[in-house]
Amino acid sequence: MEKANKAGIISADFFLADLLSSENESLKDSLYVALKKTKYELAKKVDELGFETASYVGFTDKQKAYKEFWSIYSRPPKEEYWDYIIGRRDLLVSQDIRESKGSFFTPQIWVEKSQQYLADVLGETWQDEYYIWDCCAGTGNLLNGLTNYRNVWASTLDKQDVDVMKDRISNGWSMFENHIFQFDFLNDEFSKCPQELQDILNDEEKRKKLVIYINPPYAEAATTKTISGTGENKTNVAVRQKTYEKYLDSIGIAGRELFAQFFIRIYCEISGCILAEFSKLKMLQAPNFDGFRNVFRAKLEKLFVVPAKTFDNVKGNFPIGFFIWNKVPYSVNSNETSSCGNIFSVDADAYDETGIFLQKMTFTTISDFKSINDWIITTRNRAGEQPIGYMSAKGADFQNNGFNYIVNDKSQLPHPRGTVVTTKNVLEIAIYLSVRQCIPQSWLNDRDQFFFPKDDWQNDREFQSDCIIYTLFHGQNRISCEEGENNWIPFRYCKSNSI
Repeated sequence: MEKANKAGIISADFFLADLLSSENESLKDSLYVALKKTKYELAKKVDELGFETASYVGFTDKQKAYKEFWSIYSRPPKEEYWDYIIGRRDLLVSQDIRESKGSFFTPQIWVEKSQQYLADVLGETWQDEYYIWDCCAGTGNLLNGLTNYRNVWASTLDKQDVDVMKDRISNGWSMFENHIFQFDFLNDEFSKCPQELQDILNDEEKRKKLVIYINPPYAEAATTKTISGTGENKTNVAVRQKTYEKYLDSIGIAGRELFAQFFIRIYCEISGCILAEFSKLKMLQAPNFDGFRNVFRAKLEKLFVVPAKTFDNVKGNFPIGFFIWNKVPYSVNSNETSSCGNIFSVDADAYDETGIFLQKMTFTTISDFKSINDWIITTRNRAGEQPIGYMSAKGADFQNNGFNYIVNDKSQLPHPRGTVVTTKNVLEIAIYLSVRQCIPQSWLNDRDQFFFPKDDWQNDREFQSDCIIYTLFHGQNRISCEEGENNWIPFRYCKSNSI
């Protein structure tokens, strides 16, 4: 099975071979694994002499477990569902594999919404006037609903996904088979693309009519699991790409995220095209993307945001946006105003998980700002201070509020970030924690940043008292006397374990 995995065959392919079968024979030879009576045939390949060869895997228990399992189910499903089942092979891939590749399926509701927005920006006849390339197509679902497939190309990293798309054609999909190809966008040269697409990429005027339409892979160096100590850092996923090495000096730490690598190569090497993409809002808000914003000087034409949880296997309560960028010629020294300049506000339409319009949102890009974390750092190392605790504090946005609380000692934290609570900064600590915790977190504000405060708080005694009380009684801190006397509790005796 290890060799099969290296070839791109997964355990789920054996399930599909069983599901789409009758009388112990798979009904589709285009599957990566086909059931052949008492054994499985793995996908055929061409040997050194040019002949097709196949490998086989047999049963170790004479099909006993196989027969017991399938005896309680009816198969195959109706033929009208075969294309959908094969096209959704991605749902059968384990979460770890999906995360390492960073691939997430785009729900049909947002596919349709994105194409509506493209029509709003480019005109109702845009599909006849523009070329379309999905360079991380997966099984091609983002291209569903298009009407002029003569102008559409689809490429993907995995040969298995290429085969799925070609199989979909045999089941009625109108896509052109010779417009589907295997391509590693972050490593391959454009000379590996079909000639007709190369002609567009190499022609300045035709590039202006090219729409790169993608839901790019999302994998980042660190995830919540990494931070909490339950997962491994995935830095190697991002840095092993040629694109990362080429643009590292320009975009900095943002390049550790795969979607940023896609965008910077498109921007720098396919000058003049339209970029229509799904991604998180880090392009607009994340401090780590300052360097990226200084290079990526495209104009944002339109944006809508939706809850991330509407995407398969995406966890977390944050927004995913669909951006339509109108590119300008790439220039590192460009002084043109951009949607990603130092300070720039953009409007977005927000929709709920059912596609119902919620409200207009304004997202502001501010580069080189000072955050609330910069402020709390200024309270360290004061004369005569005595340590009385340690405050966990990660990134200065709502998504990191779950890592903001007070403990006895830094050694109790799953990460190294925070600041010592002392007799000389306890007031600022209380203000910091109260400000971050008192505003409810939602999927819309998840990436909003907390800024360096103005000086008004220094003379507002009521505000200061409120923050002290909030900090003492806030459940996130789990202040208790379970381990003995606790100076944080303003009572002589404590009958319960926590407040």
